[in-house]
Amino acid sequence: MTTNAIWSDEPIKTADEDRFARTRFARLVAGTIDQVPVGAPSTVFGLVGPWGSGKSSIAALIAQNLPSSWIVQPFTPWAASGIAGLQLEFVAALDSALGGSRAEEQVARAALRRYVKWAKPLLAAVPVVGDALAESATTAADDFAERRPWSSEFDEMAKSLTDMGKRVLIVCDDIDRLDSSELLEFLKVVRLLGRFPNVHYLVAYDGDTVEDLLVSQGIAGRAASFMEKIVQHPFELPAIDQATRFQHISSALWATIEAHGTRLDDTGVNRLRDLADALTVGLATPRQIARFEQHLRVLAEMVPGEVDLLDFAAIAFLRLNHHDVYLALPGWSPTLRRGLREAGKDDISRLSESEWLTRVEETSRRADTSGVWATLQFLFPGLTSSMRSPLHDKAFADVAYSERYFSLGVASNDVSDVLIERVVASLVLDRRDETAENELTRLLREAHPSVARLAVRKARTQRQREKAHGHSVAQLVAYLTDRWRDAKPTAGSTDSPAQDLFEWLADEIVVAYASGEVDRGRILDEFGEEAALGLLLEVSAPLSAKRDETINRMLEDFAAFFSAQIAAPGAAALEPLGYLRLKLSLIGRALGDDAMRGILDEKVDGNPESFEAAAIAMVRIRSWHNGTDVRPELEFDHQAWRTSVSEEVRQRMLPSLPTDLGGEDVDMEDVSPENQRRVGIESARLSG
Repeated sequence: MTTNAIWSDEPIKTADEDRFARTRFARLVAGTIDQVPVGAPSTVFGLVGPWGSGKSSIAALIAQNLPSSWIVQPFTPWAASGIAGLQLEFVAALDSALGGSRAEEQVARAALRRYVKWAKPLLAAVPVVGDALAESATTAADDFAERRPWSSEFDEMAKSLTDMGKRVLIVCDDIDRLDSSELLEFLKVVRLLGRFPNVHYLVAYDGDTVEDLLVSQGIAGRAASFMEKIVQHPFELPAIDQATRFQHISSALWATIEAHGTRLDDTGVNRLRDLADALTVGLATPRQIARFEQHLRVLAEMVPGEVDLLDFAAIAFLRLNHHDVYLALPGWSPTLRRGLREAGKDDISRLSESEWLTRVEETSRRADTSGVWATLQFLFPGLTSSMRSPLHDKAFADVAYSERYFSLGVASNDVSDVLIERVVASLVLDRRDETAENELTRLLREAHPSVARLAVRKARTQRQREKAHGHSVAQLVAYLTDRWRDAKPTAGSTDSPAQDLFEWLADEIVVAYASGEVDRGRILDEFGEEAALGLLLEVSAPLSAKRDETINRMLEDFAAFFSAQIAAPGAAALEPLGYLRLKLSLIGRALGDDAMRGILDEKVDGNPESFEAAAIAMVRIRSWHNGTDVRPELEFDHQAWRTSVSEEVRQRMLPSLPTDLGGEDVDMEDVSPENQRRVGIESARLSG
């Protein structure tokens, strides 16, 4: 593979550059052309194929495979400006082909100049290419009267070319780029200026395009036969076989995967094969394949690590070859994600496969939409299976990632996956990257809370992928602790990342406890009782649920510690009262409800002060949210009260509770300490 073949649309020049095994065909055509004997009348060979099929490259290979006895001269009609320029370009090409130093060649060049001088007025006057001015026609007629007959000039030119003893091949490339009038002018120029012995032509063109151009000039119904009179020996370019196309496309996909350091598991390899199959159908010509390779190699660098590379390649195919379908994808995606409508079901939210095929054909400007549906099926797996399966990482079908495939970047309301991967690797895998850590810190502090929450969720998910045994989590715990404290003032907001950080921190505390990096004392010193209790309750599923043994051991350690704390003499052991209910809840989670039953009996029985303190401790503050409005409200935990203090003790101690609490109705929205005391005492009395 050469740089030229990939990075430009220039034709190849040698067989070494031939990536599509066209050299054998070129040699066959060259051999056929070489069979034309010296002195034979002018012959026109055609090289016929659609745009992008490699006609220019094959023409170059044909020229390379002709013997040295041939003079090969390129003629590019579409490079000339206007009809007059086209005529001059042709004469220059033919003159250049005859430009040797031998006497015979010099005679031929002189004869050509006389012939052109004779034929030029005729070319200007023949009204094939629009209306010829009357003045031009009159001038041409006057000139004709003073000249020798055309046959005399032609014969003299022909004799000089025959005497030269060399054959000339004029290679006329891309005549289908001309407009209809220029095309007819080109054919006229070849007929009048160049149909001499030993001067032959290789004309490269797209048959359908040329036929359409001729039809637009009023040759409808006979365009094909018209070209048959011009081109005696047309050679249709062979299509690139499917195996060769698959090989190039598969290689391009693997090259992109390797360039980005991506690894594919067995599922990923199967996906690559499926995509290569789909694109092999849709990429049929060398130009299409080369453009796809270039597009993929260049644009994938704009989103390194931020998208699924195989999905990106599928989108690249649509962007390049079916741009209208590509532009329609944002609107189509919600329906495509739902899958296909099942036969016999009236589901207006979905379309059937035949309806999608019709929509694709109506949307794409290309007549051939091969490969489009298979590519859409690749991008939206639900189109091929009724089973709901998880999407692969960074999938185009994932709403959270689809915008990246269009914007070729990470939007302001999104978070870079590469940044997240760098931070997790820094904090967990000992690949220190302070730049990435600082960037994430800045994002968590300054970005919109919804973006900050997205960053935390992504980082936590990435952490699950990097569950590395043996690596310290101390750095991660320290980082999460600092970020949680940064976000803690916003914890009352519904879109604050504080709770997400706290939940993740709780998980990592368990890991650190299991590895011995922290113990109970260190956790309490670092976080205090309230935060430590919150962390423990985050990871303490009910005892009946399946729970990790490490969590059990940790919870039992803390439960024993708090049980001993509560059992200490005096009412002060229940302080601070706001934490008592949390401690009881933790003991119940760690040891079961039986461990909670009557746990406060010895503490409060016969001790009015402790009994009252325990009742007040059962009051909690709940927050009710209504948009930006947050309303606190007091609530008594009747279940914890009845479980932790037995009915017998409650009945014995209730008379000891104060009764002079005021006659007004209790205001549950008043969260002052005085009102919490009143709610606790009155609720305990009502609870019995």
